[in-house]
Amino acid sequence: MSQDPKGFNLLLLLGVVGLALLLPQLAVTELPPQTLALVNEHRLDWAWEWVSGMNPHYAFAGVFLLLLAAGCGLPLPEDIPLTFAGILLSIPSVTAVYGGFPETAAMVGIGAWVSILGGDLIAYWYGYRFGDHIAELPVFKHILTPAKRRRLDRWFHRFGNWTVFLGRMMAGVRIVTFITAGIARMNLGRFILFDSLGALITVPLWLTLGHVIGSNFDTILIWISRINRTTWGVVLLLLLVLLLVRRLRAKKVQTTEPQA
Repeated sequence: MSQDPKGFNLLLLLGVVGLALLLPQLAVTELPPQTLALVNEHRLDWAWEWVSGMNPHYAFAGVFLLLLAAGCGLPLPEDIPLTFAGILLSIPSVTAVYGGFPETAAMVGIGAWVSILGGDLIAYWYGYRFGDHIAELPVFKHILTPAKRRRLDRWFHRFGNWTVFLGRMMAGVRIVTFITAGIARMNLGRFILFDSLGALITVPLWLTLGHVIGSNFDTILIWISRINRTTWGVVLLLLLVLLLVRRLRAKKVQTTEPQA
């Protein structure tokens, strides 16, 4: 859980400098239209054309592989490929390949659910096969931190099997939850049940979000073109606050770990 203080201080310094340079400009309501078109709309239009022109077979196959790999330990939140799949579902030329939107949505939903469950079962097998020694392996040393293990142990004692359901909802502890379930020799049938229930919520949720984004892309472009410097200043300030909170939490963990 330790963080590099030099790296953190550098990020903090860059953020403060950027905010200081931006503050005098906050009275300006909007960037020049030419800059907006170059930085925002042009690039997003190009990205949309690229997504729309993708081969749907390869695109969905890539999504399923990424979901499977995320369950195996790839440091990629499954929310990203699921949202991307939802965006593809909003493109009529893509859904027409599979007979229409209902057929494509069903195919993608089932494929994503199976891929996610497969990846989670592999993570479960990691814990079942290697037990507590898995934390000593270089690949998992930074994933299965003592703080996360203690948190999951408390959850399993408090919520029992429902911990798997809750862990499926949280990107930061998913793989740790499933590995811990394997270490604890949780019944495989119960693991599949509670994990499947969680996936039945997260998969439709992120697919729907992606579909909404894709269906309202023109509106999003208009909204982005109206973002002014004040908004960017607020965003930068929030990022600085998040960095500070993360730093304070890391210090708290460092002071409490020796007492555990």
